[in-house]
Amino acid sequence: MILTGLSATIGVYIATVVGASRVVYAIAREGYLPAVFKEVHPGTRAPANALHLVFGVSTVGSVIAVLILGPYPAYLWCGAASVFFAMVTYLAVNLTNFMFHYRFRREHFNWFLHGAIPATGASLDLYVLYKSFFVELLGQSWREGRSVVVFSVVLALLAVWKAWASRSVRASVGT
Repeated sequence: MILTGLSATIGVYIATVVGASRVVYAIAREGYLPAVFKEVHPGTRAPANALHLVFGVSTVGSVIAVLILGPYPAYLWCGAASVFFAMVTYLAVNLTNFMFHYRFRREHFNWFLHGAIPATGASLDLYVLYKSFFVELLGQSWREGRSVVVFSVVLALLAVWKAWASRSVRASVGT
């Protein structure tokens, strides 16, 4: 049972790191992160620098969490933080689907496919975020849950600020 749990956790970790590194690569390619993260390895064509960044940050963050909280609470904490960002990503996808089709593909816009379905998805995402994080985790102690919400919200707000600041700088430069 323990080996099954460990192998499942490692499998999820690898998939998450690959996905996160692709996001870092894409964001760097758009100019919102340093250019070194948009480089690909000549042999594998994988975004090696982005992979190294994600592996490094996740390893250091996990070790710090284990040292502060202990192994099992750190596992729960990291899992909850991962779910927060997954839910924010799903929310953004639903909102972006509507906005993209409404603004740039108006001739193909379908109120059901690009309006009702994303609105339903966004509503469900917001409900899950609210109940799981802003009700359940905020109601727990700092060690068990409240710190996850504070950390996740602060990190999300920093990301939004960085994107907004980068957008303003890029617009003034004309890129």
